[in-house]
Amino acid sequence: MAKENPVYTALSGLGFETAGAVSFGLWKDYAVSVRPNQNYYQIELAVRADKKDKALARTLLKEARGRLPKTVIGCVNAGNAIFFNVRLHRKAGYAEQLTAALDLLAGLLREKGLPPADTCAVCGGPHTDSLCMESTYQPVHAACMRRVSEAARETVEDNENNGSIFLGLVGALLGTLAGLIPNVLTIVFLERIHALLFALVPLAAMWGYRKFRGKQNAAAIVIVVLLSLAGVFLLEAVVVAIAIAQEYGAGFGQSLRISLEYLFTAEGFIAFLQDSLMELLFMVLGIFIAWRYLRQTNTVRLQGLEGVLATLRPDPRTAAAPEDEGGASL
Repeated sequence: MAKENPVYTALSGLGFETAGAVSFGLWKDYAVSVRPNQNYYQIELAVRADKKDKALARTLLKEARGRLPKTVIGCVNAGNAIFFNVRLHRKAGYAEQLTAALDLLAGLLREKGLPPADTCAVCGGPHTDSLCMESTYQPVHAACMRRVSEAARETVEDNENNGSIFLGLVGALLGTLAGLIPNVLTIVFLERIHALLFALVPLAAMWGYRKFRGKQNAAAIVIVVLLSLAGVFLLEAVVVAIAIAQEYGAGFGQSLRISLEYLFTAEGFIAFLQDSLMELLFMVLGIFIAWRYLRQTNTVRLQGLEGVLATLRPDPRTAAAPEDEGGASL
C-alpha cells in the first residue's frame, strides 16, 4: 500500500519513513507524523501545548487557512501534538503540496510560541535521545519506551496464562446488561431509538469481560458479539414487559417473565425478530463502531507493541545520552 500510494512516495522523497498507514519523520526540527483520514490527510506535529486552550486550535486554523485556503481544513489541539487536516489536490505535485504545507505549519507553530517538543512523551523528562510513534511521532527516552513496552508485554502474558473465559463471560453478560440500560430508557421514556447508544452495548460487554480478567483472545470477540446480538432480544423483552406492566398493572417481574416465556416460543421468537430488525441493524452498526476496541486481543496487542518499537529511532537533534539518564532518575 505504502509503495503504491503517491503521497507516501512523495513523503519518502522528503525523508519520511512509513509504517503501516502512517509516515513519520522530522521537519524543521518538529517530529511529524502523517496519516490518511477519509478524503484528507492528518499532519501531526509534536509540541507541548495546554490541551485546555480551546482558542489555540481556532487561531491556528484561521491563520493557516488564510495562507493556504484550499489546503488546511481543520485543526485540533491534542496537547502533546497539534493535528492539522490537510487536503491534497491530485492535479498538483504531492511533494510540492506537502513541502508547502509542512513549511507553513512548522513556521506557524513557531510564530505562536510552540517550538518542537523536547521532553519525553512517556515520563515528561528532558534530555530525550530518541523518537518513536507513541500515538503520534514523539521525542522519548529509549529506556522509557522499552520499560513501558516490557510492562505491557508482561500484562499480556499474564492474561494469556491466567485469564479465564468463564469469568470473562460473566463479566461480559453483566456489561451487556449495563449497556442496554440507556437504550431501554430512551425507548420507553423518549419513544426514540438512538443508533449510537447501541455502540455502548459491545463496548460495555468487552469492558466487563476484561474487568473480570477474561482471556483476551478470539473467543472474547465471539462472546461479546453474540451477547450484543442476543441483547437486542432482551431489550425487546424488557420493553414489552414494561408495556405489559403499564397496560395491565402487573408487577415488572411478572411482566418480564411473561415476555421472556413468549420470546422462547417459535411464534414469539419470530414476532420479536420482526419487531427487532431495526435494533439488530443498529447493534451491527454499534459493533462496527466499537470494532477497533473489540479486536484488541493479546495477539493484536503484542503486534502493536512490536510495531511501536519498530519505529524507535535515535533523535538526530540531540546528542546520544545514556539510557539510564532518561526517566530513571525521575
